[in-house]
Amino acid sequence: MVSFLDQLHWIPLFPLAGAALLMVFGPMLEKRARALIGFIACAAVLLSLLWSAGAVFELSQSVERSFEVVKFRWEPGLQFRLAGGGLAHLRADWGFLLDPLSAVMILVVTGISFLIHVYATGYMASAGGYYRFFGYLNLFVFFMLLLVMANNYLLLFAGWEGVGLASYLLIGFFFDRKAAGDAANKAFLTNRIADAALILGILAIFFTRGSVRFLDLAAGPWAATIALLLLIGAMGKSAQFPFHVWLPDAMEGPTPVSALIHAATMVTAGVYLIARSNLVFTASPDVANLVALVGAISAIFAASVALAQDDIKRVLAYSTISQLGFMFLALGVGAYWVAIFHLFTHAFFKALLFLGAGSIIHALHGEHDLHRMGGLFRKMPVTHATMLIGALALAGAPGMAGFFSKDEILAQLYGTGSPALYLIGILTSLMTAFYMWRLMQLAFYAKPAHAREVRESPLSMTGPLVVLAGGSVIVGWLGLPEAWAAGPLFQTFQNWLEPALGPHQEVKAGWLAGVAVLVAVAGIWLAWRFHDRRWHGPLANLLRNHWYVDQLYHTVIVRGVAHRGGYYLGHFDRLVVDGGVNGAAAFTRGLSRLSMFWDRWVIDGAVRAVGTMAKMGSFPVRFAQNGSVQSYALVLIAGLVALLWFSFGRPV
Repeated sequence: MVSFLDQLHWIPLFPLAGAALLMVFGPMLEKRARALIGFIACAAVLLSLLWSAGAVFELSQSVERSFEVVKFRWEPGLQFRLAGGGLAHLRADWGFLLDPLSAVMILVVTGISFLIHVYATGYMASAGGYYRFFGYLNLFVFFMLLLVMANNYLLLFAGWEGVGLASYLLIGFFFDRKAAGDAANKAFLTNRIADAALILGILAIFFTRGSVRFLDLAAGPWAATIALLLLIGAMGKSAQFPFHVWLPDAMEGPTPVSALIHAATMVTAGVYLIARSNLVFTASPDVANLVALVGAISAIFAASVALAQDDIKRVLAYSTISQLGFMFLALGVGAYWVAIFHLFTHAFFKALLFLGAGSIIHALHGEHDLHRMGGLFRKMPVTHATMLIGALALAGAPGMAGFFSKDEILAQLYGTGSPALYLIGILTSLMTAFYMWRLMQLAFYAKPAHAREVRESPLSMTGPLVVLAGGSVIVGWLGLPEAWAAGPLFQTFQNWLEPALGPHQEVKAGWLAGVAVLVAVAGIWLAWRFHDRRWHGPLANLLRNHWYVDQLYHTVIVRGVAHRGGYYLGHFDRLVVDGGVNGAAAFTRGLSRLSMFWDRWVIDGAVRAVGTMAKMGSFPVRFAQNGSVQSYALVLIAGLVALLWFSFGRPV
């Protein structure tokens, strides 16, 4: 009998195989059997979902609630001296760890991804590059599963970077549009900055603990430094302030990409990283407080910006940043299970809202502006009903998934004795209810601002919406607070995560839920009253322009560092670096000319002078030594006559 736990590697391998098949045979299939492309992609993720469900079920039947399997082991033989003394061998396993935390993550990733794949078969039906799109989607799911199933930080980092690569390809899928290409580059570069800190954090873990395995992680030395580096890495991937700027621009990708990457899976990787490293953060209270501060700033900042956005996808994008801030708030106060619980519920209703927005955009032939929608209440009944459930869940309406998880976060903030954090959470909840109901009013209930013929989306798109809507109602009941519980059945989520995240602390204050409900109702009422008013003035401009953070980055980084810095670096390169090189070349040429002069006029001149003197000295001899025998005989006779005359012919 097949054991799902013993064969954990099949969970990520199914989507990897799907990606490989589509990238190799996709061009041929797109011409001859286009429908088969969607079938292969969906089947790969469905198999991964079913295998995940089987593995999680087997894990639930085990006593230890933790199962590790190592497929390959890399030991290069390198030995390092650790910071605390002693030696350790570098070892990296290709292994998978399934415990309650990773179990929740693989179910979220595979379940939500499958529904989005099905939705995309309808949404992208007429798009070019059909096989590329689904190949990239399958590749993304593979890397995301690798990230959450890895048994050590090095393998997690491989999935972490792979997710970044896949998101780059998906955000820039419409590569003929400059905005899409710019958004992909922005996402890639922003994440690389934060990823540098994550690399340093992983190195610090190894050099202080001698291992990068999760099961070997302990508080130990340098805990604060490690926690800070991991936090920076998490902030980049989870789009927390000030690394948030890439996420709204990433909406340039197709809507299924927005739902998959930026609502349900990729952006939650930072939350997962901190929860997985909870021992280090618990041992570093100052850094934990910083986590809460980052979450508070991100939550209220993004919620305020969402109030004034008119692009339906940008409203949801800033909402995602805000909800991730809520998760960081929970992590910062040590409520790790609550953060994962909100991650779990948020995946359902935020994916639902993104896909619902895509259904509207699809029906309106690409329209994104909320003020140019309206009147869709009767024309798109399924999209309306499901988005209504998603909006109520996000706003925190009683009985919806978001109510339970967000209410628990607020309760934990109150229980920590931090009034400031609790008030920030309450204010953020008020703004959340306001901008979500404003979206619903403008899209569905306001007077139609278009003359287009609108039809409901096909079943391939509305089917996933219905399933996600059901999840947005049901999954919240898994974490019903103990104060409200009617039996042990409702403690499933908390008790399930306890072996991985430690014991949870319940805050028993029933009136807190009443305050959360009143805040949600107040936000909805305000949106109903003022949704149709276009805001003007400095505050409206401030929110509409995202508090001018993007403009600040453009001025300081793009124009200041890149343009002006590049200008001055160009001058430095031209005048100093190239000047030095050119000066050295000129000096070398001068030396060579001097050397050539010395060689030509001194060395060669002396040789030529000796030759000239020899030539001049031999000049008279040349006439006698002409090589003629007759001349030699004549000279010989003349000499002989002269000799005889000199000897005998002179008078005595």
